[in-house]
Amino acid sequence: MVQHALDRGYEVVGVCREQSVEKLDRFRNRTRPEARLVFSCGWHITRDGQDVYSRKLKMIVNVFGSVAKLARFADLDDQVEACRRVFASDSQWTVVRGSDLEEGESQGLPVWSRHVGDPILESNITRRVDFALFMVAAIENDELINEAPAIVGCQTPSALAHRTLAFA
Repeated sequence: MVQHALDRGYEVVGVCREQSVEKLDRFRNRTRPEARLVFSCGWHITRDGQDVYSRKLKMIVNVFGSVAKLARFADLDDQVEACRRVFASDSQWTVVRGSDLEEGESQGLPVWSRHVGDPILESNITRRVDFALFMVAAIENDELINEAPAIVGCQTPSALAHRTLAFA
């Protein structure tokens, strides 16, 4: 994602967990404090409490969150706290809430909805490359300023079936 943004002439500010610092080190001297904030997280983050989570997703978050924290692989509480700070900031921001990710060639810019549980998101899958492209595209989309879009691949069955519900 960082490279996609730099290729388009953007300056990038990277904020990440301690384990990922080395990945961003080569971009260290190319930052700007007043930049637009684009943050990524999972669907488990809610901005307004209006999201509807399936039992399966709740179970995955609870089990994976606990196991990942114990293994020091990830801490979902860090994402919750980071998003709380982003939502409260005075910056222009977008928090992209991603579905499950898969590898593969781009299928195009994902579609989005304001709330997890909306029918368009039912397929719960996005190509990793398209997730990154959506985050870069968010920089140019003023509709996404101070929004927390939940995304899904544009070619998924739920996106195709409910395209009229899409904001993107």
